[in-house]
Amino acid sequence: MDERDTPRADAGEAAVAALLAGVPLFAPVGEQRPGRVGSTTADPATGEVHKAIVEYGTGEGGTDVEIMTRRWDAGEAGPEQARALCVERDFMQRRMRGDLDARPLPLPEGSAWTTRRIDVDGTPRDFTVLATPFSWVAVAALPGGVLVRLFASAPRPHLAALRRITAPGDLRPIVGRS
Repeated sequence: MDERDTPRADAGEAAVAALLAGVPLFAPVGEQRPGRVGSTTADPATGEVHKAIVEYGTGEGGTDVEIMTRRWDAGEAGPEQARALCVERDFMQRRMRGDLDARPLPLPEGSAWTTRRIDVDGTPRDFTVLATPFSWVAVAALPGGVLVRLFASAPRPHLAALRRITAPGDLRPIVGRS
């Protein structure tokens, strides 16, 4: 009997299918490897998925690019929310790299804000981009109250388009679940 025929595999596929039904997730266009669901956050009142992070690794245990999707229920998300998510992710990266004295602001010397157009499911979207000596972070608001954040430890000039993930086979099981 194949491992995929076990109840454990069925439970993992059901969890991934429920995740895909709850929040739109994205992969870089042309990416052949399945993404790894690094984390999810659910609304405590409803149990609905509020945020999910999909990671695409380099194969050497690192992360090439991380794509977070987050529902935004507090009205229209604007430039302030995009910048805040960029700063938040850069701050997390600096802390993870051992800078325990790091603060979100001021940004590290050499940081720069720009914009970049990236296609999301065939539609060009303007992303707010923060490049620092420690990270490259891009955020865009999508229709329907969704924010998408891209993170990498270095700029990704060839990351020009994202596609929506629709099949559970495009994702490895959620970390910490069978």
